[in-house]
Amino acid sequence: MDKKKIINILIQFSIFALSLVLFLVARLTAPATDLDEVWNYNTANAFAMGLIPYKQVSMITTPLLPMINSIFLKIVFNGIITYRVLMGIVFALIVLFIYLIIRELSSKKLLSYICAFFIGTLLIKKFLLDYNYLFLLISLVIAFLEIRDIKKNENFNFNHNLCVGLLTGLAFLT
Repeated sequence: MDKKKIINILIQFSIFALSLVLFLVARLTAPATDLDEVWNYNTANAFAMGLIPYKQVSMITTPLLPMINSIFLKIVFNGIITYRVLMGIVFALIVLFIYLIIRELSSKKLLSYICAFFIGTLLIKKFLLDYNYLFLLISLVIAFLEIRDIKKNENFNFNHNLCVGLLTGLAFLT
């Protein structure tokens, strides 16, 4: 691996880590006053306890996000803190993919840092782990993959198309 790739990986990791730390500092100790957050956590907790969606758990949305959350609640620790750490990871991934997309589209690195920081500061106070933000994350990943594929000028890449198709299906299931 050459030096430039290592620096890019370190920059991406530092953006992810900084976003995660800032989110956790801002939101980890705050009381759970938003009832959507409590409802989403309780739904994931019910799945972690083995209840069946739509039969034993009253739901309006599709069960993909609560199922993902319940896996983390079951494996790590069943508490609101684990749920908020998972929120922080999704938040940091959104900020990271915003940075990556703008870096691919623009030759100015400073612009990608500024946009990622600005959007991150707009999201940090009202961010919740719900299907809207999961859809945003999946859409950003798809956009990044498509932009990178267009820059490569390849006619047909089966693995790329399969990955984008699976992500689009996941976005529909959120």
